[in-house]
Amino acid sequence: VEYIVVAGGGSGGYEGGGGAGGLRTNLSGHPLATGNPSFTATANTSYPISVGGGGSGSYSGSGVTNNTSGNPSFIGPPGSKIVESTGGGKAGSHPNAASPGGSGGGTASSPTAIAYGRNPSTPGGAGGPFAWTEGNPGGAYTGLPYFAGGGGGAGGPGHGPGDSGEQGEGGEGVQVAIAGLASPVNQGVGTINPGPGQYQWFAGGGGGGRSPAAAVAGGVGGGGSGGGTTQRTHGVQGTGGGGGGTWNTGYSPGAGGSGVVVVRYKIGTVNVARATGGLITRKNGYTIHSFQASGTFTTEPNWNDGNVTYLVVGGGGGGGSVVPTNGPWSTGAGGGG
Repeated sequence: VEYIVVAGGGSGGYEGGGGAGGLRTNLSGHPLATGNPSFTATANTSYPISVGGGGSGSYSGSGVTNNTSGNPSFIGPPGSKIVESTGGGKAGSHPNAASPGGSGGGTASSPTAIAYGRNPSTPGGAGGPFAWTEGNPGGAYTGLPYFAGGGGGAGGPGHGPGDSGEQGEGGEGVQVAIAGLASPVNQGVGTINPGPGQYQWFAGGGGGGRSPAAAVAGGVGGGGSGGGTTQRTHGVQGTGGGGGGTWNTGYSPGAGGSGVVVVRYKIGTVNVARATGGLITRKNGYTIHSFQASGTFTTEPNWNDGNVTYLVVGGGGGGGSVVPTNGPWSTGAGGGG
């Protein structure tokens, strides 16, 4: 069984952006599949699924001091989980520190200690290193203008001073195309990225707060935007996106988005061809043999249906022509079918 397990995102704060919920997958070929366990299901067995809610926060009169981290998501009973993703870390909310998580929350103006996500490079003092990657650290605070750190995402850290992204932006999420081909048909799974490969993105970090007021983008994959006042938004439900931070007291920060769990399995394939010859294709329940050159249609021993629908087309006749005798023209008739 292939899966994606995304935990709930952390809440934004009074200043920082919330960290994205941890993301784990064993999807073949995905860069984040390394170190994650396999899931071999057995017949007539129930596997509980738990989807974590996002963290929340509220204004308490002296800054947002009661924001919370996201909740874990997992497959399997609590006592013997097959795989579990860690809730996103809550943002730094002056004067409280940002928290580590699947991805870490962004830092506030004080304290400015980095909140780490779970990945192989996580320092030992933060619970790591880990054999797998769930997310990345939150970004750092910077001043003039004042940017709180963006929350980390599954695909990259929250942005702070001196890195390649816009200051305060949430860390990027990742695309996990587990619900089939990425197209509008299944855009309800994950969020939309305006660039190429736009569907099924998850676990973007929340944008940090900013002063003077202006919107600060959350990470692609459901991260809420941060800002000065009402620019902050919630993480997108069903993505594990972190909530956006706010700079002004009196405004609650963005809540983290709830997580999501998707499992898929391949049903057995059946060889429905009961004859050989030609190019064999299948459509609408039929097996089709196409001969573009002479060949042999041969039924096999398991043939059990005498009804064959056919189309037989003869070769077309050649076109005719007349050699000109009195001028530079030529006439000819079309070939017959």
